[in-house]
Amino acid sequence: MQPPALLERWNDHYRSEESFLTDRFGFIYDRNHRPIPPPPESRAMLLEIDGQDAADAGAARRDEPQSIGLLSGSPLSSLRLPVIGAVSRATASAADGREPDRFWQTYRSDSVESLVERPARSGSLVSVRALLNQVGDTHESVQRTQKTRWDEFIKKLNADAVEAGLPVIETGELFGVYGRVLTSRQSASKSRWRDFKALVMGGIPIVYRSRIWGECCGAYTLKTPGVYQELVRADGDAESMAQIELDLNRTMPSNVFFGGKGPGVQKLRCVLKAFSVHNPEIGYCQGMNMIAATLLLTHATEEDAFWTFVSLLENILPSGYFDPPLLTSRADQKVLKQLLYEIQPKLCEHLDDLSVDIEAITFNWFLSCFTDCLPPEILFRVWDVFLCVEGQIYLFRVALALFRLNTKALMALTSAGEVYGYMKDLSSQPLTIESVIRISDSLAQQVELKDVMARRAEEIKYLEDEMAF
Repeated sequence: MQPPALLERWNDHYRSEESFLTDRFGFIYDRNHRPIPPPPESRAMLLEIDGQDAADAGAARRDEPQSIGLLSGSPLSSLRLPVIGAVSRATASAADGREPDRFWQTYRSDSVESLVERPARSGSLVSVRALLNQVGDTHESVQRTQKTRWDEFIKKLNADAVEAGLPVIETGELFGVYGRVLTSRQSASKSRWRDFKALVMGGIPIVYRSRIWGECCGAYTLKTPGVYQELVRADGDAESMAQIELDLNRTMPSNVFFGGKGPGVQKLRCVLKAFSVHNPEIGYCQGMNMIAATLLLTHATEEDAFWTFVSLLENILPSGYFDPPLLTSRADQKVLKQLLYEIQPKLCEHLDDLSVDIEAITFNWFLSCFTDCLPPEILFRVWDVFLCVEGQIYLFRVALALFRLNTKALMALTSAGEVYGYMKDLSSQPLTIESVIRISDSLAQQVELKDVMARRAEEIKYLEDEMAF
């Protein structure tokens, strides 16, 4: 059984007899079938990466998906679908005198444009299924484009390998980017590193994502044959297992892979149990379930998902992140608050006036690595950069980017309850992949790892002194 992210049509492979309508990642279409208006008009954004010509970058990104929220009211979040060149026609409709209760979106697939018209109050499942299928086709077109670019990059790595007398990368093997690109300091590898970073920022194709994640985050280095199976067979800590069982049914209930008796439930149970046995000092902590579930959506085997899970928690995130009493995680919230005050003082002043506790909003963002607030298409792109390029510092940049992108809306709110409600429902806000990646990348000079680590150490010491009293 393949995870949703590796299936072209999830509805055709699992529980299709129940007539679920799902997105590309297995998330079920809102059971109430309530559409919401399209987001504001999407503008083309030029993103310069490592000296790449802005025009070329803009042209390259016209083929990449943006995330559009079409539906609302699902148990997890509104359905988010990847579309290309999304255009809001609300203004045009009003100018033309057309009915205000209808909206249109344009979807580009390759060089062909087709206009999809749907009544805002329509409950037709047939129309929705056709729309979901068309968006799925667009997604597959984008994936083919991304794969072509990565294949060209692999050819360049192989050409370098032949010239240096090294083995070439065969189909199905590791990509070699870690050994040949990330660890080498030769000038040629620096050029390849820039190419690699540009590709990661533009999105890793689904068919390659799990392998590249595993290689870059160190999961393949940790993986030892037979160990995972032994961990699954071992007796787990009773307290950890009890909490895991409670959280299984709370994990992505609107995804057919995990909801009810989905095939992902047992896989998730095994991964979380194996980790609790592997690292008894941490055991299990809430938030881990969403991280592990996200990995199971992208990995073909639960064993590969497990080792990426281990590497993410033990190598990518700072030490002590999930260790009781979560000192490192709590310290990071205070560091983030400091950075937000420095970068956006007016927003912070407004939130203070409303008595908003910023840490109450962002704590789960960090503990779940944004799995509880970002739609899957954006989340996977954020994790591309998080796991393969930037590491732990990217959590801070993405969090600050989310505040910046929502500043106008937050400044218009007049109560703490409104702010908490808005940020809790962040996945239904009109975010685009490119805006999140662009703003996060622009914060690189203001938010540096060395500075964050120094501030974190101070905050941890302060928290430890507090606990001593």
